[in-house]
Amino acid sequence: MGFQKEVDYIQFRVKVNETPESITRLAERVSQNNRFHFRKISNRAQLKQCGIELFEVLNKSYTHIFNFIPLTDKEIDWAIEENFQAAKLDTTSFLEDENGKMVGFAFCLPSLSSAFQKAKGKLFPLGWFHILKSLKKNKFIDLYLTCVLPEYQNRGIHVLYHKKLNDDWYRQGYTYAFTTQQLEDNPAARIWSKYDAEPYFRRRCYIKSIDN
Repeated sequence: MGFQKEVDYIQFRVKVNETPESITRLAERVSQNNRFHFRKISNRAQLKQCGIELFEVLNKSYTHIFNFIPLTDKEIDWAIEENFQAAKLDTTSFLEDENGKMVGFAFCLPSLSSAFQKAKGKLFPLGWFHILKSLKKNKFIDLYLTCVLPEYQNRGIHVLYHKKLNDDWYRQGYTYAFTTQQLEDNPAARIWSKYDAEPYFRRRCYIKSIDN
């Protein structure tokens, strides 16, 4: 019908094993050369307070990504309300500098795909039970959002939260992690070659020129 491929987005399925030695070595090197640390979050209220700062980092970090449109304040408020209700302290991490400024993060959740299927998309009468059960006991984890501020990109900062999350997930007994969709030519996707990972979903955008 005259449509052609514009771009492909790929999601990877990553087997959760012990953290690859190459990631561990790189994380140690990055830690020695930079003064970054993980923000301590002790309760859900503190986690939710990080939301606005998280999306400010995201808006700055995703500007170069194809078709990205920065979120408005209203959209950020909605995203925090919708997503942070189910957020877990042990599946999310925030990197900050010596002044306490957030420089990157990884926001992840136990996969709710199976739970929503069992709930048939409805919270009531028993949909909430399947969702809560998946949040408490799950073998799959979803990498919803990950990013690093532009001024810190290409310095290997992302391996710090990669190592921390992988260590945590392996200890907690997760078996697979599912990445968010990434452009097929996105250099950030190269890190999955260091893991036991494989392409899982491919989404394609098509385009068609319309003559006046």
